[in-house]
Amino acid sequence: MEAERPSRVRRAAQLVAAALVAGTIAAAVTGGMGASIRVQASLYSGGAFDTCTVPSNATLNAWLAGPYRGVGIYIGGVNRACANTNLTPTWLANTLASGWNVIPTYVGLQAPCTTVKKLATIAVDGTAGTQGTAAAVDAAARAAALGIPTGSPIYLDIEGYPLNNPSCSQVVEAFAAGWVTGLHARGYIAGVYGSAASTIRDMVALAGVTTPPDAVWIANWNDVTSVYGDKYIADGYWATHQRLHQYAGDHKETWGGVTITIDSNVVDGPVLGATGIAPAPTVPLPTPPLATPTGAAAGTTPAPVTAPTTTTPTPTPSASTPGGSVMATDSESSVTWTAGTFQQPVLVTLSHATPEPVVAGFGTGGYSVQLTVTQNATSAPLSTFAAPVGLHFVKIPGASAPVYSTNGTTWKPVAQMAGTTLATGAKTGYLKEPDGSIDVRTTVAGWFALLPDPTPPTQPKLLSARFSHGELVLRWAKSSDNSGAVAGYQLLLDGKRTADIAATASSTTTRAFHPSALSVYRVAAVDASGNLSTPSTPVVVEPSPRPATVPAALPAWSWQLHRWIGEGRSGARPATAPTATPAWFWTWAAWRDAPFRLK
Repeated sequence: MEAERPSRVRRAAQLVAAALVAGTIAAAVTGGMGASIRVQASLYSGGAFDTCTVPSNATLNAWLAGPYRGVGIYIGGVNRACANTNLTPTWLANTLASGWNVIPTYVGLQAPCTTVKKLATIAVDGTAGTQGTAAAVDAAARAAALGIPTGSPIYLDIEGYPLNNPSCSQVVEAFAAGWVTGLHARGYIAGVYGSAASTIRDMVALAGVTTPPDAVWIANWNDVTSVYGDKYIADGYWATHQRLHQYAGDHKETWGGVTITIDSNVVDGPVLGATGIAPAPTVPLPTPPLATPTGAAAGTTPAPVTAPTTTTPTPTPSASTPGGSVMATDSESSVTWTAGTFQQPVLVTLSHATPEPVVAGFGTGGYSVQLTVTQNATSAPLSTFAAPVGLHFVKIPGASAPVYSTNGTTWKPVAQMAGTTLATGAKTGYLKEPDGSIDVRTTVAGWFALLPDPTPPTQPKLLSARFSHGELVLRWAKSSDNSGAVAGYQLLLDGKRTADIAATASSTTTRAFHPSALSVYRVAAVDASGNLSTPSTPVVVEPSPRPATVPAALPAWSWQLHRWIGEGRSGARPATAPTATPAWFWTWAAWRDAPFRLK
């Protein structure tokens, strides 16, 4: 890879490699030794290296003696320089199983003004966005073929190019926007790698205008092992575990007796990680349901349930004390109950319910089931239960939210639970699991559906904005949502999320102002499906100008006196401060205490 300054270092700094798992378990990959690992997109903080040719698993095992626990790989692209014959699903499985975090990279078309010869470049005929989307389609297909699941990051490699060519920058920006849109449509996290002064500088231009990358990989060979402090990219951009920094260009390093030529990186952003090794099952195992049964009724066998339009589902008898479970034959849903849920023997059935319900505010389609519990002795339906049962729904594509009906006609949203138990008095509640599946707890029988949720929450209405002790205090009226209460709020600075706010809150404070520019704040609501509301009206904060009457060079006593006043005049008054304090001091002190104001 290319970066700002072609310096070379002989040995990278020792970096602490601490994986921070915060992603989505998305797939199982089987390695050459018959082991299956659960793969996920993770946040990783630590050292990483990249090299043109994918290292063998033996090399990576030897390099576990070094400071790195991340490795960059080139999965494809028209400008990929090395064939990478080692790169196979088995290689990936073994690499993840041994504890490495992987950074998938795609070397697509390059800037049309690049000075590097014999590279395929982006078209300048207005089709750059389409070409970026095509690159995303190819990258997603190559990732899937390797066993890299959706929810994982893929970084687009756009090498450095001249800084004084605006038309070239616009073409690169259009290509990158197409890349981001294309990867998002296929469920992948979209990253961009490139020179700090050109590629990543131009990615900043996308922020607030179109869809920017989810993460950036900044190439600046300054030997600084931090993802922040780059002179070209303000720290406020991609500030929440969204940065990688390539701080040293290609050089040789030796670990475990094996020498390879690498670039060195420090990472605080999304990668592809692994959650452990288990023997490979002979058949895919379904995701476990929300509650684990403590036992099954003696002499009974949980029977799969099929759609009523094809065959009659076989119910599962249950005694009054043990638990049990039933899974639909399509493996898309299951129901689980614990001991004591029913006070008499019952038959539990879970059937695919058709047609799908139509509910205001939700899309059509989705997935629905009918939960029926029948008493063995009387064949009478049991409409309520002594304890909640758990319905587990495998993830469906796109944003969705659960609704339920006790009569098949009137539908209500299922509220998101704050914890793992139902709120007092609630009949239903749900949790969204890290892998995107949904678990519903219910004390009532009926119909339950996951429906597409395209409707964002209502726009938060700002009630007030004021300064208090140097902090901006914002208050707003709470938003509403078609799926029930909103999941939370976001504080936006210049259109970018800067803080997450609890759903129960209606105010927040901040002091993260631009020191020499306008700071534009808005509040947006977000629902459980991830839909973001229209942001509130803006609140603009501007720096207050330094009073003209204040001396350019302040005497030392002014700082001492200001601190003494701020501490409540505790202790002796600074001896060097004049008894008759000049008027400019009070003007300066007031400005010092409130250097910002509402515009």
